[in-house]
Amino acid sequence: VLFRSMGMVFNAVTPSGTNAFHGQASYLFRRNAFSAFPFFFGCGSTTAAASCPPVDTVIANYVSANPGKTAADLRPATKVDTYTANVGGPIVKNKLFFYAGAERTRRDLSSGSLITVTPAVVASVGVKPQPDAAPNVQTAKFIIGKVDYQLNSNHRMTVRWFQFHNDAPYNSGGGTATLERATNFLDAMDSVAGQMVSTFGSNLLNEFRMQYAHRHQSSVANADSGTAPAITISSPAIAFGAPLSGTGQGNAGFDFKQNIWQVVDNFTVVRGDHSVKFGFDVQHVYDERTAAPQFVYTFPTVTAYLAAKAGTNPFGYTSMQQLTGDRSFNMATNIMSFFVQDDWQLAPSLKMLYGVRYDLYKFPAGLASAPLAQTQSFNIDKNNFGPRVGFAWSMNPTTVVRASTGIMYDQPILGGYEQALTLSGSPKSPVYTFSPTSPGAPAFPNGAGTGTLAQQSPWAIDPNFQVAHTWQNNVQVEHAFRRDFSVSAGFMYAKGSQLPVVTDVTLINPTP
Repeated sequence: VLFRSMGMVFNAVTPSGTNAFHGQASYLFRRNAFSAFPFFFGCGSTTAAASCPPVDTVIANYVSANPGKTAADLRPATKVDTYTANVGGPIVKNKLFFYAGAERTRRDLSSGSLITVTPAVVASVGVKPQPDAAPNVQTAKFIIGKVDYQLNSNHRMTVRWFQFHNDAPYNSGGGTATLERATNFLDAMDSVAGQMVSTFGSNLLNEFRMQYAHRHQSSVANADSGTAPAITISSPAIAFGAPLSGTGQGNAGFDFKQNIWQVVDNFTVVRGDHSVKFGFDVQHVYDERTAAPQFVYTFPTVTAYLAAKAGTNPFGYTSMQQLTGDRSFNMATNIMSFFVQDDWQLAPSLKMLYGVRYDLYKFPAGLASAPLAQTQSFNIDKNNFGPRVGFAWSMNPTTVVRASTGIMYDQPILGGYEQALTLSGSPKSPVYTFSPTSPGAPAFPNGAGTGTLAQQSPWAIDPNFQVAHTWQNNVQVEHAFRRDFSVSAGFMYAKGSQLPVVTDVTLINPTP
């Protein structure tokens, strides 16, 4: 009952060391030749399936027309190498144990980052020669360490550390974008958690857990990245200059950090036919990010760009856009959950489980300067009580009936609040956009701190927004025909209410 979810719940169990040393290692790899051809390989987009040439014919024609090539060259480039290893054992026999594991996956993604700009166009704008593809080779690394300590017969302590790093160089290269537009992307996560399981006598059990998790994503320029401003030319198409992928996450200078503190405690009391359990889960989530600078000139042709670069026509661009101001953002959220339940053995053939859970999500504070009143403060939904009940009844030695019903509340959806705070319509970090004839339009390659504000589509949270919940119901009958053969039939029903949706509102008579 401590899981915060309206849908499926699963448990992940981390191995522990024992009094004997155990370990294993593996190596997995994939290459082009391991991949099968698609079923309709060789068919054009307008070719009827019945008219598709056989795969063998397509391969033979390709090899004949391309001396030195083989069938493997027709498959999408695939190169993946994965190394794993783990080991566990005793530090102090019967007392202190360790477990450690590591995984490293190296995946060549360059086949999806082919550079399609011709060498002639690259040379005409003064960019150095480009390779056939951006060298996007992703490396993901996982490390886990765990220690179990049996303090005495009543107390067992566990400490776990986990780290994940995903390095993706040249993450946004390829297509009509040169290597100057590519950035190195890093997605990293570290967490450390501790647990103490304690028994008090024969009928009391307590489980205490504490965790700190840190997430960090960033995009940084590399040795091939260009300098500001970013340049986009429409015909022939080419993009170079400052790294700018069109999304904030891919732009050099993007940085996101999230810190989560969590404390959980579950206490169980066994008395007679009852096993009563109650506990709490408290989390503090802090998000902080810096938007990447965006400074881009768009030109209609290479000729127009060269004229602007030479200074003969510095206003020959189609448009100029620049993000300025305070690009930083942060928000804090507090999440609290409490529950109590009773596992009651009413009779040898009948067992009932019933309880209630309460969730409270204290969302971030609003933005007092926001033009929209809905973003100046946010509603806190305080009536999230989730009762649930279930039973298992053994009708006879071969037939059992199980049933349950309950209200489950959704996890806190923080993305909408982030959108509302960052896209509030506030001039905190305005985007200026110019055409060559706009008042105050800058001469290439200059930037501007004032000018025409780009139109923004602000987000907001409905003042009546409430946390979504579902009503979950299940009934199942299982009958055993023999010791090793049984048949079951079940019925499940779920009804969702107050499910979150995004509504695009276009005002008929808009006001500033």
